[in-house]
Amino acid sequence: MNSVLRMHARDKWSWIYIPWLILMSSFVINLIISSLVQVEGGITTGGLASIFCYMLVAGIMTINNTFPFALGMNVRRTDYLIGTAAMALLVSAGTALAIFLLAYVEGRLIPGWGVSLHFFSLPFLESLSPFTRLAIFFVLVLYMFFQGFAIASVHRRFGRSGMMVLFGGLLAAGTLFSYLASANGWWVSIGGWLVDHHRELFWWTLPVTMLYMLVSYGLLRRSTV
Repeated sequence: MNSVLRMHARDKWSWIYIPWLILMSSFVINLIISSLVQVEGGITTGGLASIFCYMLVAGIMTINNTFPFALGMNVRRTDYLIGTAAMALLVSAGTALAIFLLAYVEGRLIPGWGVSLHFFSLPFLESLSPFTRLAIFFVLVLYMFFQGFAIASVHRRFGRSGMMVLFGGLLAAGTLFSYLASANGWWVSIGGWLVDHHRELFWWTLPVTMLYMLVSYGLLRRSTV
């Protein structure tokens, strides 16, 4: 496990530099726009989502970039998964803490960065305790990484055909659900339920993340290099 953790730690660009370059580029662009455009109540942007989207991509790329190399160095598949999970936990914790601190600066020390910009501090989370906000950032980063990791594990185990079956099944399920929701008038009820329970949904990512890890472990144990 330690060798896998050290292997990942050497790739600081993929784990740290690139996601924060993307996020801060989005922040600077939104900061410039906010300084030029005056909007009543300020501008609330979804730019923070860029780092979560990147973690999804990082989960996919991690297996492609490191799994064959690790097995070539006689690393056990179990150790590879444990070491990768440890790295993901550390990066998720660091990322969540950094976002939390930037949100604090944006909300308390330099309100709206002086231009009424809401980038790191999300209004619908403001009523939550600091620990809860920090935990939500953590579980979301971890969830997105292992979602990508699970997708890449399917490809590693079943190849292109497995991906076609996976996404074909998801598309068919989504289409069927959309049809049923439209035919039965469920959309208003679904929207209302999501609005009422959106905070609780963050915690449901934890068991789903564990499921992604177990599925990935099972697939990687039976995959070819």
